[in-house]
Amino acid sequence: IIMFFGVSTNSTADHKLIQLGDSGGIETSGYLSTSVAHEGASSQAAYDSSAGFFMYDKSGAGEVLSGHMFLTLQDSTNHTWISSHTVKNDGNGTSVGGGSKASLDSVLTQIKIGLVEGAFDAGVINIMYQ
Repeated sequence: IIMFFGVSTNSTADHKLIQLGDSGGIETSGYLSTSVAHEGASSQAAYDSSAGFFMYDKSGAGEVLSGHMFLTLQDSTNHTWISSHTVKNDGNGTSVGGGSKASLDSVLTQIKIGLVEGAFDAGVINIMYQ
């Protein structure tokens, strides 16, 4: 579980991209991921990514979001993963989504939490695993 609390960026295109990796490094392909952002009662947008688990965020620079992304090992023999996320920004926006990752070469050893553009400038990101 990746937890986001009061996370902010310095960019208006602050979409998050979570990528998985094994001993060979971070994998940047083989994902089927969709994220839908709602801003208010009627505004929404959906985006797909094959480069990672995409978390679309319609908030602007300086706005904060909180929520979580669940990553679940679907098949331990083939090292396939699924994801789901729900986050809320400090305005009236939310983002929900999910996806899958075709098999890693071996056991998961690393996770990259990045941005499509910009840099993180506030908040806490934590990972809980079992």
